[in-house]
Amino acid sequence: MSLFEGVMAASVTPLRADSYEPNLAGFLESVDFLCKYPLSGIVVLGSTGDMVHFDLPERIKILEFARKRAALPVIAGVTHSTLEGTVELAQHAVQIGCDGLLVMPPYYFRYGQEELKTFYREVARRVGVKVPILAYHIPAYTNPIALDTVWQLLEEGAIAGVKDSSGEASRMEWLIEKRSARPFHLLNGADRLLREVWRHPGIGCISGIACAVPELYLAFHGSMQRADEARAARLDGYVQEFCNWFDEFPNASVVKAAMALRRRIAVPPAVPLSFERQQKMAEFHSWFEAWLPGVLEACASDA
Repeated sequence: MSLFEGVMAASVTPLRADSYEPNLAGFLESVDFLCKYPLSGIVVLGSTGDMVHFDLPERIKILEFARKRAALPVIAGVTHSTLEGTVELAQHAVQIGCDGLLVMPPYYFRYGQEELKTFYREVARRVGVKVPILAYHIPAYTNPIALDTVWQLLEEGAIAGVKDSSGEASRMEWLIEKRSARPFHLLNGADRLLREVWRHPGIGCISGIACAVPELYLAFHGSMQRADEARAARLDGYVQEFCNWFDEFPNASVVKAAMALRRRIAVPPAVPLSFERQQKMAEFHSWFEAWLPGVLEACASDA
């Protein structure tokens, strides 16, 4: 199985309790936790890793810590609001030995498809393509990448694959069909679609929830590889239950809460939750602590 065919966990990046700086000790604890499992790799500074909160020197330090510490392949999130920032991060990630580059389009400002094509071409030209460049489609947070743009960049060799977090089943179906005609790395970032996506061989996933419960995603993936539909349906049910909580909060808040409960890694939110959401989060804590033992038992029986 190649690097991009299995389960990749998107790591959280804990913040210091009294500042917006990264808590590197807490981050290394997260890396250590994930490296105990046979994941295909870990993703650093993706959406779950709150990459937008850190300046370039901080991001470079986080990548360096991850690459030195991790016993698994490291995919570097190198997204920035500018081309120059993306190139600087990507070049450094390649230099220190990261195994792949995850690149969103520039965020915040709106750009058209021709600008996005130019952006990815320039990243590929200036960084090189020896390390796979994955276009990261997540339209909830940044500019959408049209399917014909993805296909053109793949044919040109500017990108080696795509992570799609749109949650659009029809879009994933299109990408899967295209992949049968011309192989490329395809990773699903929408956990609710995993069961259908994993019916097709060679497709991986990058999941923030897998950071909190890697056992569940590895067991789920294994059951799909074995075509064990009964077990896959049961494990997918657990995934869907977690997704229901995930959707109640700002980005990955429940993943951070679950990591705090499992590993005692404090991951404070970048923006305080409202009183109502704090109450809801307390409900999640109780639910997760009751839910997790059954999940781990089910995963152990699926091994």
